[in-house]
Amino acid sequence: MDMHKHPLKSVFHVSLLLHNLNKEAERRTGLSIVQWSLLKHLLEMPGASAQELSDAVKLHPSTLSQSFKRLVRKELILILEDPRDSRKKIISLTRKGKETLDRVENQMEEIASTLTLAKKELYFLETHLKKSIPKFFEEWRTRKDSNLRPSGPKPDALSS
Repeated sequence: MDMHKHPLKSVFHVSLLLHNLNKEAERRTGLSIVQWSLLKHLLEMPGASAQELSDAVKLHPSTLSQSFKRLVRKELILILEDPRDSRKKIISLTRKGKETLDRVENQMEEIASTLTLAKKELYFLETHLKKSIPKFFEEWRTRKDSNLRPSGPKPDALSS
């Protein structure tokens, strides 16, 4: 292993590996890992609102919206108006969604088992990134003169 490799190259390679794992999961099961995770949460949180699901899975609402559209097309979830507040949507697992979850559970466990050796490292990485990345961006936003920010003429100066 090259210990002198730039950390962002490692992040890039890990990102690609996870992307490929997700694609393989979808090819084998018909569900991406994100879709599977959403269905699992809906099983535990029947009739959840979109905001509750977004908070639970830590996905941006626009990303969640795209996943919902795919799951509705596959007839795995229903999205209904909240009878108490028409601005809110209630998300429910369909019978087909529950059957799909049951059908793919062993396959998803098999995919997860490929990560067994790295399980501890994955949890460490997740915990570390959850702490360090928001802290970095907060510090970066508050610094006035950061050498990470683009230097040179402002875009307006280029057009004159």
